[in-house]
Amino acid sequence: MKKVKKLFFISALTILATACGGFSDMDDPAGTASLEGLALTAQGEVLASVDVYLVRDGLAVLEVKTDEQGLFSMELDELGPVNIVVNDGAGLGSLKQMAVYEGANDAGRLFVQPLESISPVVDMRGVGFEERVTSEGGDYIDPKYNSDRSAVFAARKLGGSANYEIVRIDLPMGHETVLIDDVDLVTSHTEEIQLLDDRVLQYRATMASPENPETLTQSLVLIDTNSGQKLLEQPWWQMFSEAWVADDDICYFEGYERQQAYDTLFGWAYEYQVRPVRINLTAGQQEIGATLSGWKTHADMWIRGGHKVAFRPQRDCDYEDPNCGWDPLTSIYMTDFSNLTTSYLGDSGDAYSFALFTSWNGQAIFFLRNLGASEQGLMRMNVSTGQVSTLRTFEAAEGTIYRMTLSPDNSELLLDQRFYQESHFVSGAVSRMTLSDNSLTPLAMDHSADSDTFTLCQGEYSSCTMSYLDDSLTVRITETFDLTSQRAGALVDFAADGAATARLFPIGEGDYRVPSLLTSPDSSIEALRLRNLETGFFQLLTGPVGTPADEMQQQTFITANHSTMAFSEDGTYLFYFTRDPISGYTQLFRVENTE
Repeated sequence: MKKVKKLFFISALTILATACGGFSDMDDPAGTASLEGLALTAQGEVLASVDVYLVRDGLAVLEVKTDEQGLFSMELDELGPVNIVVNDGAGLGSLKQMAVYEGANDAGRLFVQPLESISPVVDMRGVGFEERVTSEGGDYIDPKYNSDRSAVFAARKLGGSANYEIVRIDLPMGHETVLIDDVDLVTSHTEEIQLLDDRVLQYRATMASPENPETLTQSLVLIDTNSGQKLLEQPWWQMFSEAWVADDDICYFEGYERQQAYDTLFGWAYEYQVRPVRINLTAGQQEIGATLSGWKTHADMWIRGGHKVAFRPQRDCDYEDPNCGWDPLTSIYMTDFSNLTTSYLGDSGDAYSFALFTSWNGQAIFFLRNLGASEQGLMRMNVSTGQVSTLRTFEAAEGTIYRMTLSPDNSELLLDQRFYQESHFVSGAVSRMTLSDNSLTPLAMDHSADSDTFTLCQGEYSSCTMSYLDDSLTVRITETFDLTSQRAGALVDFAADGAATARLFPIGEGDYRVPSLLTSPDSSIEALRLRNLETGFFQLLTGPVGTPADEMQQQTFITANHSTMAFSEDGTYLFYFTRDPISGYTQLFRVENTE
């Protein structure tokens, strides 16, 4: 009986080998073969003109399309195990794992299903679907790309621990380096980690309080992005400004010698002596400047320009002086971190709103001043002399300036104007003011797109935002609207000559921001993060610059929110973070860009 079974098994193997090619050919990868198959929908209908990939060792080595009958065929010059991936470009596809023998091979009928449900596909490269870049366990939170997108930094949740690792992920392939491990990261802030520049990463953690080592306090930590070396670790309450990098120096204001100021409902309020500090990145040497005069609990208008910073101290006198009172915040000081000296710059006068101070252009600070009951002055302070001059006055009929933005090339100011009648808001406007002659050019507020009309910036507390693009010429205004046909985010770009391009993007009922829009380094492709109104999840779409949203091609299909996107420097890939369908963790993914 055993002999009969053995003879039957040998005969079966012989018949199979005859049909599929000799088994000896599997040891000869140089043999030739053909492969064919049929791509079908889940309902059995043919799929014409969809992509089919031959994958070896996780990499697509051959790509063909199905014909009008859903058939595909390939000629192969290497035998052995392969993966056949069908991708219809709309999130559906199939995976066939098989061995290829010399001669004819049949992959059979391949029925498509959601590709995200076929977990091995996200580990494959070049199959036109979402490719997972990272592979370590744990969620990657608050990622930050460096300037040329050669690396991204993130905090990774350690498995089985409440703490995190700070990691650098080299792009495009995803090699990871742990810069700092076992960090008790403070996650109550909107940004857990920040890049001060490509060399310095900042995050908040916990440390033993220098005043009471038995207690813990929040700390601010700066590390080298290549080595992970700690450059600074300070209690957060000792940092009296954001740290920044100027040339080869880290600059910040440090608070020290804390004292109790006054009792509050929640306990004691404290004051500190404040001094400028500079750390040289090359030498690692720290230098400390002289103490600023008087106790400084806060300072308004931290305005940076290279090594220089201007500020208005909230107090400039001793609390013991009964005549001190609250300083009216008119004195402007400047600290030069190149030599760690601080000097009085000038007086801002009755600058009625702190938020109206803008960044300087290297030589001047621009701010608004009340000149009378119904008149504003747009002022310029020379940072070398402290001299204040009036650039332009605005009567009530010309609107109240609510905010202003300096263009990147320092040539003009963008003004947000509000018009009131008997203290009631009437309308809004946005104008460009050329600094060479102080001329004012209003921008058009009425626009239409996709058969809808809308007017920008007309609510006193609207979601209207305004900014300059990197070219220093194009002004972008965004706002959300409940239009007749849809709830939408409006984006309007104004060229230097005033010509406007308006676009609308459909958004959800609970969305109050215009969807994120990113342009590739060569300015040829745009990536749009847009909520899918059927599933509720954010997906990524791409298309040539200026493409309407309904004509952009969806690139991502995993059922999860996709976020924190960035183009590679050469524009080949679009990187982003989303939920990994294999592990369930938030990981780094990429897709190849298609126009």
